[in-house]
Amino acid sequence: MKIRKSLCVGLSLSVAAAVASLACNDDDNPSTGNPGEGGAAGSGGAADASTGGTSGSGGGGVGGHGGVAGSADAGDAGGETTDGGEGPDGSAATAMIRIVHAATGAPAVDLYVKGDVTPLATGLAYGKASSYVTVPAGNPEIEVRAMGASPTSTPLYTTSAVQMEAGKKYTAVASGNVASTATTDAFRVLPLEEAFAAAGAGKTRVRVVHAGWDAPTVGLDVNADAPAAPEVPSLARFADTGTDGLELDTTTGYLQLGVDVNAEKVTSFTLPTLPDGGDVFVVATGLLSKLARDPAGFALLVVMPNGDTTFVLQNPRVYGLMAVQDEPTLDVYTGPLEIIDSAAFGSMPAFQVRPESYTLDFYPGQAGAGTPRPSDPPLATANLPGLAAGQQYLAVGAGKIDAATSTFQLFVVPEAFDLADATKARLRVLHASDDAPTLDFGTVTVPGTLVSPPLFPNLAYGQVSAAAGASLPTGSPTLGAAATGTTATTAEFGLTTAAGERAFAVAVGEPGDATHPLQIVVIRTESTPWTKSIVPAD
Repeated sequence: MKIRKSLCVGLSLSVAAAVASLACNDDDNPSTGNPGEGGAAGSGGAADASTGGTSGSGGGGVGGHGGVAGSADAGDAGGETTDGGEGPDGSAATAMIRIVHAATGAPAVDLYVKGDVTPLATGLAYGKASSYVTVPAGNPEIEVRAMGASPTSTPLYTTSAVQMEAGKKYTAVASGNVASTATTDAFRVLPLEEAFAAAGAGKTRVRVVHAGWDAPTVGLDVNADAPAAPEVPSLARFADTGTDGLELDTTTGYLQLGVDVNAEKVTSFTLPTLPDGGDVFVVATGLLSKLARDPAGFALLVVMPNGDTTFVLQNPRVYGLMAVQDEPTLDVYTGPLEIIDSAAFGSMPAFQVRPESYTLDFYPGQAGAGTPRPSDPPLATANLPGLAAGQQYLAVGAGKIDAATSTFQLFVVPEAFDLADATKARLRVLHASDDAPTLDFGTVTVPGTLVSPPLFPNLAYGQVSAAAGASLPTGSPTLGAAATGTTATTAEFGLTTAAGERAFAVAVGEPGDATHPLQIVVIRTESTPWTKSIVPAD
């Protein structure tokens, strides 16, 4: 990668031994940092990944997804200087360094300059940055130890020599897969010299580091508006966008950053407010193979000039299942923007937006994406309330939209399946057939008879079963529907299930209708993008 000016450093110990040692440490119980020679360690805070907590300074705070982590204060390793000249005791010239923990899946660690018993950082957890500390200029090696291990114990990893020039500042990003020995994704430390170019008025400089060890080479699309022509067309794994940093506008608000692969948008993010003139690191970390809501999911770690860190989760993604029975196709607008074009019954277009609430207006479909919003009143208006970063939603438009007494409704359901059981399939049922009565849904082992008690009882039009989903056996179970309180099935649907599958079964259409008969749309959610299949009644 030509624009990269970082140095990937090697490992001197076997990863297998390192993983065994790391596994003995409980990173869910962080400790406060040990005092360094030049300063005392800050106290640890706690961050809750689900609620967006805040951790203060100190080695103990863990910045979970959606939270804000303060810097980890390890104290200075020998007298701070700002000009890189002699230290206060006449010692050799020094440089300054801080460490950012962006190695997904790695526990909290302590870091040392080789041969020094004073740590650079202690209890440094995923998503945190240490304070700057001074070190002798030259070519030091950095040792990584399990949190709390003796400074004289055998380190888990030792980097090769890191070139550090007198008077300069460095941010070193710990990244990679601690369980791998492959050169393509193994654990490493990326030392990055801080030499940002000056930012103009109302601008900031952002240096993006690609530390997602299961992600391919990506493009970065500022404003997330041109995936075929991103501002950074090719950023390789473990590379960065260069010492100058990208100059971004801080005056517009809601600054978007798209991540693209092969000219197709993979995901996008809404960046937090960035400081004017600030020099900010943005580290892409986490795993693309995980759900965006998973604590190990792909996210951006924003490191501010003062060391505060914030995880930015992916923008919410909405899958819009069209189940309106009396309009051939529909266009959907939010304000002047068309977000769904010519959606027909059974289609499931998806879109990604910044996290907030939206009002959607539905119009008769017109061919061609990006059609200007009609001046006529919409057929219907509905809300997408409080979309949250890191979340995916199913939005089902159902019923009759043109009828004198409209039954149209938009049902919005967040994906919240239980992820613990990978040996079974999990299913949620949404009743989106306005002409069908309140129904019980469940498995059928004897044709014509619902197994009692039903898995999904008493679902009326617009209601959905429990968020975690119900467990189903793998194979070819039959899903039946019966009027609530009875076991005689009115419809049966043959499913195919697999271990680890997490799916919605959406009942759409109208019993007895020739055009849109009652059917089940099965929407699988365990990977992105979601997929769907239509299962007619047996």
